[in-house]
Parts: sequence; structure tokens; C-alpha cells
Amino acid sequence: MDIVNFPAEIAKHGLLDSTGISSTKDLLLIGKKVNNLKDGSQYQNFPILVEEFLTLVNAVPGPQGIQGPQGVQGVQGQQGVKGDTGAALTVLGSYPDLASFLAGAGSSPGTPGTAWLIESDGSLYIWNTATVAWEDVGDLKGPQGIQGMQGVQGEQGIQGQQGIQGMKGDQGIQGETGSQGVQGDQGIQGTAGNSVTLLGSYANYAAFLAGAGSMPGAHIGDAWILLSDGSLMSWNGTAWFDAGDIKGPQGPAGTNGANGTNGADGATGPKGDQGIQGIQGIQGVQGVQGPAGLTGLFSQIADSTPVTATTVETTIIGAGVGTLTVPANGFSIGNSFQASLDGLLSCVGTATLHIHVKTLTGVILADTGIIAMDAATSKSWLLNLYFTIRNIGTTTVASISSGGLFSYIKNSGTNFEGYVLSNINNTTFNTTVNNTLVITAQWNTTNAGNSIVTKNFNLTKVY
Repeated sequence: MDIVNFPAEIAKHGLLDSTGISSTKDLLLIGKKVNNLKDGSQYQNFPILVEEFLTLVNAVPGPQGIQGPQGVQGVQGQQGVKGDTGAALTVLGSYPDLASFLAGAGSSPGTPGTAWLIESDGSLYIWNTATVAWEDVGDLKGPQGIQGMQGVQGEQGIQGQQGIQGMKGDQGIQGETGSQGVQGDQGIQGTAGNSVTLLGSYANYAAFLAGAGSMPGAHIGDAWILLSDGSLMSWNGTAWFDAGDIKGPQGPAGTNGANGTNGADGATGPKGDQGIQGIQGIQGVQGVQGPAGLTGLFSQIADSTPVTATTVETTIIGAGVGTLTVPANGFSIGNSFQASLDGLLSCVGTATLHIHVKTLTGVILADTGIIAMDAATSKSWLLNLYFTIRNIGTTTVASISSGGLFSYIKNSGTNFEGYVLSNINNTTFNTTVNNTLVITAQWNTTNAGNSIVTKNFNLTKVY
């Protein structure tokens, strides 16, 4: 290459335009021109001979040099002119996902400027008139913004009109049973019951109806005994009523002893002066003794301990004199006994009472069963019991028949409420061992209003 072609070589290598460069220019000017690169990169000025430059451009390229340091940031270019207004875009609607869009609007051509939104990822499909196809131009919505501040409280709205009455709802399910309520207070003391005045007796009911029973009683509580069955007819202010049997059957009368023989009369002296005193006649023979009367076995001399507010089976016999025990082999066939008890009781209307008559070893002689009580407050009660030995021996041989009547007065009236006891034990009764009488009471609840106490108790051997 010669100097004449120097400017063309410079232009050929992309260093600068060859305009204004000629072979007559000095080397210094060439060096400055070389530094004015079209891309704005800056190089240090360097003088170079034409021969050296020609050598460089005609030489075989050497190996790649190392990367030079990053140049400093160029100055900001000027703002470009405003472009033309783009075409308007109309979003026609949305589809839940791309598959739904392709099966719907995406299956047919659109019109310029129309678009559809895909809800699953927020992308926007527009109709491209250049490609004649629907084109995804990206997500139309940005990420979720941060929570805005709480707005100020709006003014109170005016009261709306009353809504119409709603339909009645279905019946709710049954709630669980509530817990037991607390014990109510003790009721006030009831009025005292009427006393009974025994006016006498009649042989039987017919005789009573023909006598006192044919007219009203003079006072409430007037009463007559019917000897035929021991029942008590009492006047309650409006009518005579049977208050129940208040005595056991009449025991057999004992036979009278034979009269002793009279001594012989002395001879009558002649009438005259007073004769001397005659000698004493000899003592008559003692008459045979009659059979023994009823034998008292036990008599209570103090109130029993009240059976109150407990469900435990508890004795209702108080302290007394005598014995409640018949020793082993002490029974004979036909021996009969009678027991009479009375006292006071109170109970609530839901109470039940069970009277047990048995031996100390638990052999049942008789019981009332469970009695559903009516409300009573300090009311009288009676229990009459009868026992007869039918056979003696060990269990399954010995036999005892027991019976009786338990009765009480309830708050709602003056009548006695009665319950009959009757039982024959020929399986567990045994006369070859000691037998001790036990009488107990048992309530069904621990209510403090349930109480029974025995005032009097007598056990008698009748035969």
C-alpha cells in the first residue's frame, strides 16, 4: 500500500471517515483523526508514521489482547421526539384459563384493537392484524399492592325500614338434661292433726249404724270401736269413716280357778247371853291356779333414734327392758306373739319407705315392700305384727307365719293410709338357733324431709 491509499485503508478498518484526509497531512494530524472514532470510544492520542500504520494493516493479526478496563459512562443523550399515538385497545371480557379461551373467542379471528383477559395467570391476548393471530402480550396486572391505610369512619346511615317477619325456624334439637337443682327450703310446719276421742264400742258395724252411726258426731275426732273386727269408726266433720284396725284380735280368756271349800258352820247356841267366841274354822283348800296371762317379753322405754336423711336400712327399735331374743329350741308349735309400734314420721311427696321385719341373722319374717309415700309432716304411724310358730326344727322344716298392718296419716287428710304385711317362711327359718327380732326402715333418698321415729314398742307372747 502506498501513501495515496492511506485514507482509504483507515476507512476500511472502520477507524474514521476518509473525508478530508490526504497524503500531504502531517503525522500529528493523522494521529488526532484516528482518535475520533464514530462509536464514541476514546483512545489516547498517538502519533504514528505512515509506514508504521501500513505495516499494522498489512501484518498478520497477533493473538487476542486482554480485555481492557471498562470505560467511564457516557453522557445522557437528548430526549427523542414523541412517537405517533398507538391504536386503542378494547378488552372484551375474560376466560378462566387458556383452554377455555381457545375453545371460545380464541377459536375464531378477532378485530383490530380487541383483547381477552385470561384469569388463571393474568395474561392478555390481543388480535394481531400483522400475524393474523391471537397474541399473548403478557400479564396485564402487576403484583398485589400493599394494604392501604384504614379509611375514616363513614357517617351513620339512616335507619332502614323494618323488614318483614321471617318464617318460623325449625324446632331445635333437645338440649342436654340440666344438673340436679339445689335442695329446696324446708316447708313450713303443717297444722296439727285432729285428736281422737274414743267414746265406746259396738258389737259390729250393723249395731254401730243403728246407734251412733245413724247421726252426726258431736266433735271431729269422736270415735267408736267395732268389737267384731277391731276397726275404728271416726267422725271427720262430715261423715263417719273407717280409720283402720287399731287393736289385735282378742286373746283366749284364761279359765277360772276352782273355788275353795267352805269351812263347816259352828253349831248355833241357844239364844241367850252372848256366847263366847267360837274357834276359827280351818283354812279352805287353795284353788288350782289358772293359766298364765300374756307374757311381756320387751317394752321400749325411750324414743328410738330417728331414721333421717339416709338410704341406709336402720333399726326403728329404741332402748327398752326385757328381751327380743328367743333362745335356741325355745319355740313350741303354736307359740304366738304380738308386737305393736307407733310413732311420728315426715316425708316429701316423692319418698318411698320400706319396713323390714326379720331376725338378727337376716331371716325375713315379713315386710311392707316399697311404699310410695304421700307428703306428711310429723304425722302418726302404727305397725301391728303377729307371729305364729307352725313347726319347729332346722331350715326347710321349721315354719313361721307372720302378718300385720302398717298405716300412717298423710298431710292431705285425716284418714290412715294402710299396707298389709303377710308371709310364711318355711325355708330359711330355724328354731334350733337363737332368734332375735329386728325391725328396720329404709328411705329411698337422703332428703332431710324424710324421717321416722318410734315412740312406743311392746312385744308380747300371746300363747
